[in-house]
Amino acid sequence: MNKKRITRSIAACVMLLVMVLGLAFEIAPTPVQAESLKDKLASLKEQKKELDKEIKGLESQLKSNLSDMKEIVEQKNLIDQEIALLHQQYTNTNQNARLAWSLDEIDKD
Repeated sequence: MNKKRITRSIAACVMLLVMVLGLAFEIAPTPVQAESLKDKLASLKEQKKELDKEIKGLESQLKSNLSDMKEIVEQKNLIDQEIALLHQQYTNTNQNARLAWSLDEIDKD
């Protein structure tokens, strides 16, 4: 019985070793696979460079847009001020017209 156990254990270890070695050879890249991986890596690095350039371009465009936006906000503020002044001028003119009308009415009486 003891010999059976030892034989089974040895057989199991040998099978395990065969499986592990089989996996190791399957996972390990061959020279052709290594070259293909190097090509893919080079391609990915080139893509990264291109993406970095695009990102820098977009960042530059964003800065430009923010600058334009600041100018637009400043123009809007100036227009708002002009509207407020025109409103005051309208109110003043309206008050002058009312006073003039009131004076005409007083003079008629």
